[in-house]
Amino acid sequence: AGLSQMLGALLGTVVVNQLVRGLSAGYVACAVLVLLAMVPFLLGHVERDSRAAVVPPQPPGSAPAAGRRGLREPDVLWTWVSKFLVVLGFALITQYLLYYLTDELRVADPQRATMTITAVTVLSAMAAAWGAGRWSDRVGRRRVFVAGGGLLMAVGATMMAVAPAWPVALGAALLVGVGFGTFLAVDLAVVASVLPSARDTGRDLGLFAVATAAPQILAPALAVPMLALAGYGGLYLLVAVVTAVGGVLVLRVRSVA
Repeated sequence: AGLSQMLGALLGTVVVNQLVRGLSAGYVACAVLVLLAMVPFLLGHVERDSRAAVVPPQPPGSAPAAGRRGLREPDVLWTWVSKFLVVLGFALITQYLLYYLTDELRVADPQRATMTITAVTVLSAMAAAWGAGRWSDRVGRRRVFVAGGGLLMAVGATMMAVAPAWPVALGAALLVGVGFGTFLAVDLAVVASVLPSARDTGRDLGLFAVATAAPQILAPALAVPMLALAGYGGLYLLVAVVTAVGGVLVLRVRSVA
């Protein structure tokens, strides 16, 4: 699942930068792809009614079921915060990459350079997601991979902050990609392990979807004042702190190895 998310990011970047021309055409292409992507699942997946397996409601006055606690479960809360922070860090890196290459590195062709950095990040993330997921299953460990992914992203962001040069940016893209791919793959396994109850899986996964979507909306609100105060160096140091803290926070999840 982590691999597919990064593959979608790469293909989307290729579509709107290489296959179609113009902003309007890019948005139309994205809309068409979103609709087409749902068709194989809708036609090919036969879904069984899961309501028969749902635990009956508890009588009035009894203790709340585990599935009703949601983010009040400490392990669920720490997993949610960890995911939120790491995705926030990745959003801060990717949303301002073109401007970093244009204003800070002053590369000759910023769009082509953005494509190159994106390709390095995404391909390394896909490879890391595939490898880390299998490795995590083999050794029976989850948290160390999630924490390590966040810390690798922090190292890459620090490199971009303190040494703004094209070769450094390529190396940083590799580290960020490996870190985020590792995080994506194994964090999904952590999320699956801490969900309180099968009865409320839809609701709980909806909460984790917020941890993925909200950071991408919040990122500009943090980036703009940070750029005004401390420039790109300050922005990417902020990314380093956010991703490192996000990765390490998963160590507070006690129900997962």
